[in-house]
Amino acid sequence: MEINNRIDMIMHHPLFVEAMKIIEEAEEHRIYCKHGFDHCLDVARICYIMSKEACCTLEKDVIYAAAFLHDIGRSKEYTEGTSHEEAGVGLARQILADSYFSEDETEEICTAILYHKRANSHTDAKMLEKLLQKADKYSRKCFSCDAIDSCYWPEQMKNKTVIL
Repeated sequence: MEINNRIDMIMHHPLFVEAMKIIEEAEEHRIYCKHGFDHCLDVARICYIMSKEACCTLEKDVIYAAAFLHDIGRSKEYTEGTSHEEAGVGLARQILADSYFSEDETEEICTAILYHKRANSHTDAKMLEKLLQKADKYSRKCFSCDAIDSCYWPEQMKNKTVIL
């Protein structure tokens, strides 16, 4: 297969492929939201749409890279018990370097990965962090989830309707 762009490079990177395999195997019988490739693609698309609505100037492949890599650390969370945000940054740095992302782009993406669960909790959060955090939340389909009643998410965090 010919690889034509940086996102394809991420998707075919051995670290990404292995991490997605570990995540999907670990979550095979999970009844709650999963963190595999479908989730990452949903987050990427939502994040990109929100960036356009906000008239922000982030490059599309930077947005997609952050979304594709934001939960990659779950592979190490499942196998080693480490924080998925911190583990994700380590994996992302290697993948991004091999995929020709600049140092500045890598820093922006890694910061968004590190803070994607709490971007709104610090005042100096950058646009990519805020978009990634919202897209991650908006990608959840609580309104049609059979496990909503036993989900550990606080009620105010659950998406009980399609967010427009």
